[in-house]
Amino acid sequence: MQIIRQFDKPHLPEAAIFAGCSAREHRSLSRLGTTVRVRPGTTLTPEGRPGKEFFVIKDGAATCTFRGSELAHFSNGDFFGEMALLDGGPRTATVIAETPLDLVVYSTVEFRTMVDTSSRIRRHLLTEMAHRLRAADAEVSRVLELPANSDPPNTGIDA
Repeated sequence: MQIIRQFDKPHLPEAAIFAGCSAREHRSLSRLGTTVRVRPGTTLTPEGRPGKEFFVIKDGAATCTFRGSELAHFSNGDFFGEMALLDGGPRTATVIAETPLDLVVYSTVEFRTMVDTSSRIRRHLLTEMAHRLRAADAEVSRVLELPANSDPPNTGIDA
């Protein structure tokens, strides 16, 4: 990732993931992460590669793709990169900056500290991941041309 500018002052971005944090949590969390600016076209998370960072967008926009197909757009306050840090697996999608992008980048250790510090953050991460999983399920159903409320095929996996 090519960084245009790195900022020294720690700052907790305005993002839903941090909403409701106590003043104490806010002070603690604002010491984590590094605020950076990247150019449009910068690949932030290459699909299939190991992941070592969690990203929160302060300003700008990014596109998320899976195997070259557009999945989502991220903008101010959105986050991505958590899955690889949670399970140690490779990145599941590619995220590329659409515009000049200011974001806060958290290392694996900082991400784990953040998750351990606040139950609100844990809850928000889980809720957002559930939304993303439901969207992926809907897309799979669309591709397989299954009715939205039909029983899924038996994969042998209990959900």
